[in-house]
Amino acid sequence: MTAYERLRESVDSPTHGFSVGSFGAIGEFTRDAGETSWEPEDGRLGRVTARGGLAFGWRNDLRPVAWESLSKARDHWQHGVVFCLPRAAARLPQAAGITELGPDREALRTGDREDILFDLGLNQGFVNVGVRTADHHLLKKLRAAAGSQLLEPGNPVLPTIIKAGPHRVFTSVIGRLEVFQPIGIERSPDGPHTHVLPKLLAKGRAHSANIPVPTGWLPVLSLHPAHPCRSPLGKPKPFELTVFDDFQQWLALAGPTGFLEQKRATWSTLAAAVDPADFDPGSTRMARTATRVALRQCGHFSNTRAPLLDRWQAAFDGGRTAADRHHRDQPADSVHGAANRSSEQSPTPEVAS
Repeated sequence: MTAYERLRESVDSPTHGFSVGSFGAIGEFTRDAGETSWEPEDGRLGRVTARGGLAFGWRNDLRPVAWESLSKARDHWQHGVVFCLPRAAARLPQAAGITELGPDREALRTGDREDILFDLGLNQGFVNVGVRTADHHLLKKLRAAAGSQLLEPGNPVLPTIIKAGPHRVFTSVIGRLEVFQPIGIERSPDGPHTHVLPKLLAKGRAHSANIPVPTGWLPVLSLHPAHPCRSPLGKPKPFELTVFDDFQQWLALAGPTGFLEQKRATWSTLAAAVDPADFDPGSTRMARTATRVALRQCGHFSNTRAPLLDRWQAAFDGGRTAADRHHRDQPADSVHGAANRSSEQSPTPEVAS
């Protein structure tokens, strides 16, 4: 099965989620099983519901990158697939500040196409973040704020936007994600929602350092596949082997070179009851991460539990090595191409605000 075929299957299933955004500004789309949804009327891939929508086109130069990373929970891991384009192909025209764009003729729902779209001027390079509204009070405030920086201290339009809860529109070069639900004040609503996090935006990064986006490429769409032992809200659930196997197919198709092979070597060597002292966990951070993830996964689907698995985890998953800490101190690819020199490498929040 090709990446396109797998992606189309994922769009058709409510067990998977999607996002469009950067490190600190992101729109997320999910839908419930049984929730009424329909395909975009222009024939693009995606789904639209009463709470939000997603529509995007496939390009032959899209490069999928499947990844797994460690979680703070010792028995857990994270995973996903990012679809990337070369930096030059991913770039979008940027607004210098809050800018009125006029009626949103590209809106996913016909009834929204006379509403006025504003670019919020976040200057992310490869994703534009906007709001769409027909509310006269909010229109007046947004027009008065034209040219200003949304996140500058004291800008009065920001709390006005939060209170009004207009539609949010996240656009990349291949499509758009729209959220119709109000903005969550104390917590993110279930289903489609957005995050704009000033502290993360200030770092100027395009993506989390935990996601192995190739140098010179940018993520224009992210797939968040179903997890075998966590619900969409991050709650523990009984391990589902079929869900696990499904994502391993993504790794086989589009994972980092050697990642799945290192995991398989870990599983087979552990199954042979080899002492951890006689196993090579890998000479790179990527390989060591593969080993650690494989051990965490093995605890869910294998009979190899204590004491052997515990010994392996004590040897290889007891904490970061000096080499890992050094890698984490290196900059992730930035929004605008220049590497960011901050040493903190926080992942993009799964649920933040």
